[in-house]
Amino acid sequence: MSTQKYETFLKIVEVGNITKAADILGYSQSAISHVVASLESQWDVKLLVRDKQGVHLTSEGKLLLPAIEQVVAENKNLLHQVSELHQLKTGVIRVGAFHSASMNLLPNLIKSFQTLYPQIQFEVKQRGYYETEQMIFDGKLDCGFVRLPTQFDINTIPLFKDKMFAVFQKDKGPKESRFHIEDIEHENYIHIKELEFEVLEFIEKNKIKLNKTTEADYNYTVLPMIATGIGMCILPELMLQNTPYELTLKELDPPSYRTIGIGFNQRYLSPATRLFMKHTKEYIQDNYDFFNLILKLNHK
Repeated sequence: MSTQKYETFLKIVEVGNITKAADILGYSQSAISHVVASLESQWDVKLLVRDKQGVHLTSEGKLLLPAIEQVVAENKNLLHQVSELHQLKTGVIRVGAFHSASMNLLPNLIKSFQTLYPQIQFEVKQRGYYETEQMIFDGKLDCGFVRLPTQFDINTIPLFKDKMFAVFQKDKGPKESRFHIEDIEHENYIHIKELEFEVLEFIEKNKIKLNKTTEADYNYTVLPMIATGIGMCILPELMLQNTPYELTLKELDPPSYRTIGIGFNQRYLSPATRLFMKHTKEYIQDNYDFFNLILKLNHK
């Protein structure tokens, strides 16, 4: 909203003279007079009276003056906040992430970003792949961690490949260092709905039949199930970080990965979000060892 008329009116009141106000503002006297006439016509109120000493507020003008001053002050404050946002001093970034990313990726990433930009705040929404993409598409999230390729037509930046592992109860599983994927037909497989895309891709590609004995909606539910010997599962490396359970992990043969990226909608991209995505890509490139998570686990 333009407050130029209000600011001009306040300057006239401040100096008490239309000619002097015109000189200060760099306008002609007629232009200044037109501003006052325009406001009086718009509001149907007489604001100023003229005499030999200059101009003075009418009683109505005195009544409206505080409100006009407030509008001008609030507009200046708004413009200041917008300016700070473009300078990346303040702002809010709405980020979506699936569970393992929100648990094992976002905390360190946000901390490193806020070390540089401490006034930028985050709203983290934990959602599944599909809902995260939809919220980005609709502009309800500024960006989010997604599996590539996406189902929605959103912009994406690839970040890293998350290796898939066969996960067994401690001291269980094959003796070989790798798990041949065709051997999964002989295992009690725990199916997780959230990860079905990752698993079904290579299962269908290798024409393998799953012996599904248990099904879980929530992906972290599977870890205690494996630890107690209910069955085994194919899980991504990111999900296995900092697990309290002792497990046996086997690399797959042939190897399998899920590609993790950050998604956004170009139509709604803010300067702060753009910088956060740039920081995310650089952070992961500079800290790739952080994603070599298997070294922290009981990998046999």
